[in-house]
Amino acid sequence: MLYIWLAFAVSALIILWAGSRLIKYGDIIAERTGLNRTWIGIALLGFITSLPEIANGISAVTTIRMPDLAIAPLFGACLFNMLIIGILDIIYNFYGKGPMLKDIEEETGHLITAGLAIILLAIGGMGVLVGKLLPPISVFGIGIYSIFIIIIFFFAQRIIFHFEHRDEVKFLDKKVKKLEFHEYKKTSAFGAYLRFAFFALLVVAAGAWLPILAAEIADFYGLSTTIVGALLVGAAATLPELTVSVSAVMIGALDVAVGTLFTSSVFNMAIIFIVDCFNRISPILPLVSIENSVTALFAIIATAVAAIGMVYRTEKHIFRRIGWDAVGIIATVGIAIYVLWRLATF
Repeated sequence: MLYIWLAFAVSALIILWAGSRLIKYGDIIAERTGLNRTWIGIALLGFITSLPEIANGISAVTTIRMPDLAIAPLFGACLFNMLIIGILDIIYNFYGKGPMLKDIEEETGHLITAGLAIILLAIGGMGVLVGKLLPPISVFGIGIYSIFIIIIFFFAQRIIFHFEHRDEVKFLDKKVKKLEFHEYKKTSAFGAYLRFAFFALLVVAAGAWLPILAAEIADFYGLSTTIVGALLVGAAATLPELTVSVSAVMIGALDVAVGTLFTSSVFNMAIIFIVDCFNRISPILPLVSIENSVTALFAIIATAVAAIGMVYRTEKHIFRRIGWDAVGIIATVGIAIYVLWRLATF
């Protein structure tokens, strides 16, 4: 069993390392192609940091035929994305700067993304619940809720893109410039594409290995694949988000850090559609455990707490290190873990 844990740790470390390199070369590609850096920060980073979840989901339904290990990590990753905000608050407050969310400058854009993430999480959780009560509805074998999710996802991208390009609002511009202090003169465009592809393959390979290892862990300890997928695989899959957001906070780019996490949650929900396309047996959401809807519910609560924190902008903190909004997020995630564990061992 030690081998399985070591293999899982190696996979997580590969995702962490290769994911951080992917982000760098994605930035180089943005610079070389002249693409809008703000949109790249929202769209490309969201896609890059969601690569482990994509690889994990496809592998789970095509190689080991375990839908729970495809869907549970997606809801779990959204939950852990919000936990990262609590972690960032602790890092930000290490030198007594006060609660982090009060210093977010462009909260309107983040609130839009957070709201869209909540809507998608609600549809995903509802798809799981309704699938236990009613016969599944599908179009060409793809579940109706997965179709709703992808339609809203593209609608969300349109909203975010147009919002960022309104003349009166420069979403993230001030903070994104802080990430542009360097130029990649030594790296050619071809070299950037080549390295980007290489590290993407590493992330995909490691992500595809995760559900296989998770299934063995669940089987050995007699745990449900839902809790292993949501907590263990979900946490491992969010390591690229952790890398991006911590790096951004360290240079003061708070909007980039928070924006990446909300956007990643939106992308995670869109992956449900991708996984459903590869699951040719039947619509995927009715096949998974009902506990996934519990994870989705707690992810919604944690996302809402983070959104409220940006609006309320509390100055109050606890232990001189963490804001009350971050306490609420961490507590929500803690309760979610406890509830999921109790459901798995009930």
